[in-house]
Amino acid sequence: MGVRDMVPAMVAMVAWGIVTGVAMVQSGLSTGQALGMTLMVYAGSAQLTSLPLFAAAAPLPIIWASALIVNLRFVLYGVAVKPFFQGFSWPRRLFFGFGNVDVLSAEFLRRFDPARLKTASLVSEDSPGFLQSAIRYFKSAALTIWAVWTASSVVGILLAQWIPAAWGLDFIGTLALIALLLPMITGRAELLCVVVASIAAVLSAWMPLKLGILVAMLAGVIAAMLIPEPHEESHHE
Repeated sequence: MGVRDMVPAMVAMVAWGIVTGVAMVQSGLSTGQALGMTLMVYAGSAQLTSLPLFAAAAPLPIIWASALIVNLRFVLYGVAVKPFFQGFSWPRRLFFGFGNVDVLSAEFLRRFDPARLKTASLVSEDSPGFLQSAIRYFKSAALTIWAVWTASSVVGILLAQWIPAAWGLDFIGTLALIALLLPMITGRAELLCVVVASIAAVLSAWMPLKLGILVAMLAGVIAAMLIPEPHEESHHE
């Protein structure tokens, strides 16, 4: 089930992975360095943020800080899925955290509500089954996404020498992310989140170290939280 739910996102993931692979080589990394970065750094946005800084010979603390800021959104993802993994040892939590990427978090939380897990543990004997289903789903989806992403990046690295830099592959990557995002807009909260985050991203584009990404992310999340859930609206009525 986890693999099936990831299929609609595969085209965008493949495009984004190839873009990242090409960008690594065209920024000056050797094929070996690019392959090493692909295997060690599982974060396309952080890679694309770091590459221009590598090319400009920026100090390592600046590169680390930029990558950290871009990836701060994963803290929110980790907090959201914490109820499902809090009973595991820290090495296992670290392993699951490594696979907790954007599209997986969205699909996982859409299918497995943490509130339902808490309710099931209090009033039902089905809690272990629900938890095990969630973990199996997460594992299969995470492994699928990682395999597709890694293979796509490797393809991009190997093809980079034949792809002109003037093609503007960063724009193609942006289009791929938009294609990945659109199917996730299924209600008012998601729509408001996207609109507010888009406006905030434009207004904060001037901020250094890609801080505008963090500002836009927080603005979108806060806006979505202001939309009452359907059961709350019916209760007020």
